[in-house]
Amino acid sequence: MTLPYYDIFGVGAAVRSFMRTLENTNRKTGRTTRTVEQVQPGDVVVCGGNKTRMIYAYELKRRGLEVVGSPNHHSYRNVLLIVDRPDPDRDLLRAYPQTDGTIHFTHDYVERVYGDAVETASKRLANIRDRWGKEPDRTREPAINHIDREGFN
Repeated sequence: MTLPYYDIFGVGAAVRSFMRTLENTNRKTGRTTRTVEQVQPGDVVVCGGNKTRMIYAYELKRRGLEVVGSPNHHSYRNVLLIVDRPDPDRDLLRAYPQTDGTIHFTHDYVERVYGDAVETASKRLANIRDRWGKEPDRTREPAINHIDREGFN
């Protein structure tokens, strides 16, 4: 694997790999069940996609909670389920009315927020390098090889 020239240390690749490993090892560990058990009437659940929203709606209804999908119908007696795409340019708090309840984030939403942050950081590094520098000449031999040959190990 060739690392991007702006991340020769492989930090972005390592973080992405860790996130994939974390996501895969956390499957079937009860994340959804734990979150559903914490939700009370008046709370808001922010989901990362429609599939997750449907799962939460089903599980919350099984617990006897009333579920609504519109902020206009949200009250202290029901649970509002929101499907949202994390966007650093949009303030989620301004998009929906304030609640007196707790806000719960589903695992897919949290993973998406962190994943987007890694992608944003990678793009920022690439943009800085592209605007202020140039890609290094990869045909040159690394300086460390000259030192090794001369016996400075």
